[in-house]
Amino acid sequence: MGATGFAVGLLVAIAGCGGGASGGTTPANVPSTDAAMPTDAAILSGPYYPLTIGSSWTYKVTDPIKGVSTKVITIDAKELVPGGANAAHMAYRHTTMKDKADKTVGWLEAIELPNAGGIVIGNMYERSFKSGTDVVTENDWWEPYRTKFDESAAHTVLNAKWTETYKEFIQLGAAAVKSTTQVQSWQVLAVDESVTVPAGTFKCIKVSHSLGAAGTATTKAFWYARGVGKVLEVGGQKEELTAFTIK
Repeated sequence: MGATGFAVGLLVAIAGCGGGASGGTTPANVPSTDAAMPTDAAILSGPYYPLTIGSSWTYKVTDPIKGVSTKVITIDAKELVPGGANAAHMAYRHTTMKDKADKTVGWLEAIELPNAGGIVIGNMYERSFKSGTDVVTENDWWEPYRTKFDESAAHTVLNAKWTETYKEFIQLGAAAVKSTTQVQSWQVLAVDESVTVPAGTFKCIKVSHSLGAAGTATTKAFWYARGVGKVLEVGGQKEELTAFTIK
């Protein structure tokens, strides 16, 4: 069954969300929803990062330098990753549009961990375009993948901490490919935190990740709600969910 914010936003005061960050303002907690309020079982039990074709999310982006803009993410199709070491993998193609001009296309895979350990949403490949055109300016890919969200049981509990290491490959235009090894640290900061954004009020899992060496690392925080996806992101810039459709 599909779900659409804002209506769903009013029903998910008991759904979940995830992220972590430095900088920005954390929304104030809000009172719990009245127990008599109707709930949507698909939302309450759904994944933190729904990968379903036709689903979309709209965010208000506030950047301290560039100001306010709108970002829309849509899952378009499930297809083979277009390149890199994961070219034989089936993944979900999603398009990100910023103010209807700046386009990025990425491929996400739901990776099943061994021994029923759960699922990790992994970034496999990403392609950037010249503003307002279909001219490719950059191709990025990761081996084995770069984690978007870890839904495994071990990494969705309060105070969980872990580190991932992956290789990142960047090709600007027709230039030679450059590769580096990246180390990213994750932490679960909250598992039942109420967050209010323009799309509604949600109970979230809050996770953070830090990328880079100590002293120079960049840190971001994310709040994810079950059956909805990312509700809020803080760190460098702030992204607030304003509307969404889950197919």
